[in-house]
Amino acid sequence: MSGVKRKRNVLNAKQKLEILQKLDNEESASTDAEDVLNEGNTISHSAALQSVETLLDYMGQRGFDYGDITAVGPGEGQEGFVGKAHLTVLLPPTSIQIINRPNGSSERVKVSRRVSLECEVKGGKPAPTVVWTRNSFKLSEDDISVSIRDESEGKQTIVSTLTVNPSPDDHNAYYSCEAQSSILSEKLLAGVFLDVLFPPGRPSIEGYRTRDKIRAADTVNLRCISRGGNPLAHLVWTKNGEFVDHSYSTSDWEAENEISFVASSDVDRLYLTSFRIIYDQEPMVKVIYIKVLWRDTVKPKSGDGILLSTINVNVTQQDRNSKLFTCYAVNQELGETIPQTFSVSILYAPDPPNIFGYTEGNAIQAGKLQRLACISQGGNPLPELKWYKENEEVSSADQTVSGNIVSREIAIIANANDNGAKYHCKSTSKAIAEPLVATINLTVYFPPVSLQLKVKPKKPKTGSEVRLTCESSSSNPAANITWWKGKKNDVQLTPTTVSVSPAEHGGVITKATFTMEATPDDDGSMYICQATNEAIQQSVHDTIFLSVFYKPIFTISDSVTYEVKENDSKVIDLNAKANPDKITYQWKKGNEAIEEGPVLNITSAERSHSGEYLCQASNDIGESTVTVILKVLCFPPG
Repeated sequence: MSGVKRKRNVLNAKQKLEILQKLDNEESASTDAEDVLNEGNTISHSAALQSVETLLDYMGQRGFDYGDITAVGPGEGQEGFVGKAHLTVLLPPTSIQIINRPNGSSERVKVSRRVSLECEVKGGKPAPTVVWTRNSFKLSEDDISVSIRDESEGKQTIVSTLTVNPSPDDHNAYYSCEAQSSILSEKLLAGVFLDVLFPPGRPSIEGYRTRDKIRAADTVNLRCISRGGNPLAHLVWTKNGEFVDHSYSTSDWEAENEISFVASSDVDRLYLTSFRIIYDQEPMVKVIYIKVLWRDTVKPKSGDGILLSTINVNVTQQDRNSKLFTCYAVNQELGETIPQTFSVSILYAPDPPNIFGYTEGNAIQAGKLQRLACISQGGNPLPELKWYKENEEVSSADQTVSGNIVSREIAIIANANDNGAKYHCKSTSKAIAEPLVATINLTVYFPPVSLQLKVKPKKPKTGSEVRLTCESSSSNPAANITWWKGKKNDVQLTPTTVSVSPAEHGGVITKATFTMEATPDDDGSMYICQATNEAIQQSVHDTIFLSVFYKPIFTISDSVTYEVKENDSKVIDLNAKANPDKITYQWKKGNEAIEEGPVLNITSAERSHSGEYLCQASNDIGESTVTVILKVLCFPPG
């Protein structure tokens, strides 16, 4: 401080209180202090220190920043001095956000498509430093730009922009920004997760190699796998150009579609298609060719080569209960041997048949292969086994014989009508009067195969209540229905009501209804219903587009002003949108109708053209109007 000799009176408590009150009323404190000094007043040295300390504390608590503060002292009869100090109040930032993205939300982006994240921090004085992190690791400043703007009372707002070029490794990555300042008492940060869309890997097929020998009636199991991608691949099997199976399962990182079929002579080649609609890319295709060997079941015709083998055997009493004779036909190419056995024996009844391969109560997934074996022991002659579903005979494999045990197997591809079905194995023999029967009941889990979507009313208007109903076909167990809005399942909708009812094949129908109020923005919106059998993770989808009827809507505000120079021309086009889109336009000036159609054409503008015009657009639903104010700019005379 520098000393200046002055003779002043001491500033009393009332005067100090008046200064503080004026500060509180956001009036100028420095001017009041000068007024006090001009009146010949001063503050003693000890009083000055106490007053300045009180003033600093007061201003700091309330966020004031009033620049210079002047202290004058000491008192009467002493050497005077004047001291000045400059006060700057530092303020921590008050808020942080990633613009247009709620904190902790998920941002869906496509791989390699750059996205910018803007972090805005307000209220700091001065502006803080903003640090970006990815999964808690600090990011380089190469892809970061910063802008700062001044606000009221010396405060500043900083916007830090991070540009990200997403890769598959960024899927589920957490990007956050943090405000850092020496006067912050606690962390201030915001962040979002990236949901990165990227294509799946090419499909591969397991279960068959080129050199494998497949025989007719053999069961072939093929498994197709595609790994990676977000979302995972859709896998579809086709056979010779026709769809075979589009049901596939998914895990965290791969999609799989497994099919089983009984080989026949018409198997030539199978395609597997893996496609992703969201990338508008060509489907990825994996093709395998399957060679099937089969034996001719047609009866021989004249001229066919027939090989006969004959044996003569004498049957004696020493042959006990039976004498078995077996002829074997061997096909070297197929590697298959067909035995034919003849028995001459004493007749006696076989044991009752038994069924193996399935335990009652266990669920079979629809579309999966299920083998059932019927076995009977003993009997002379050995019994003949046949399979029946309810009362109809089922095609089965040849009966096999091993010693005094006979067996016959069936291989079925389980479907919905097998749920609760009774399969019988009947054993017949010359030694028994009535067949011996074994029975088993199947339980099959099957998905819904179709959906029925309804809109009520069929032609909704703006503001009316609309009910969207989705009803699944029969499913066991009951399907879970989900509604989505948008081509990319942008918004999941919560059904208003959900109900179930018994259906065919022992399954259940699920019905889910979603209620909403129609708006013009809903016109043309796509709604997707998905019914999923959670037990077997199979779904069916269907889509409906909503048509909402509404009166014309102009793309501009209710009133708009145009200017045109005198003798110039002006074209004003006020197209509107509506449903139905047949719109009638009428232009008026005052009560006079002047034009039809959306365009008002002013040629060679005159002063009389100035004024207020009304454009009216109407359709079958209603009408809308917009006011146009035209100003003709005239040239001064001369």
